[in-house]
Amino acid sequence: MFVFREERNFKIHVTIALVAIVMSILLPLTLIEWLFICSVIFLVLVAEVLNSALEALVDYIFPEYHPVAGKVKDMSAGAVLLSSIFAFIVGVMIFFPKLLAIFS
Repeated sequence: MFVFREERNFKIHVTIALVAIVMSILLPLTLIEWLFICSVIFLVLVAEVLNSALEALVDYIFPEYHPVAGKVKDMSAGAVLLSSIFAFIVGVMIFFPKLLAIFS
């Protein structure tokens, strides 16, 4: 996949997703918890792919700096940030009580 080879942030998101999947396998998750974990993983990955595509398109249309191009890139990156924050919140809500039960 092109985005995996070319985009460092996508690799970071995939690595974090793999950690979440391993934790999901090791901890007893319900079907609904699995659904939430998988959903937020794919939400973040899709947001990152769309962000990368939009940035490439903006760079193609505006090879020189343009304020509108900067705004579009910032908003696109903001979408990835928001989806990542949501994924983090879901992960904390699911994993923290389970880890707390194990280490308490």
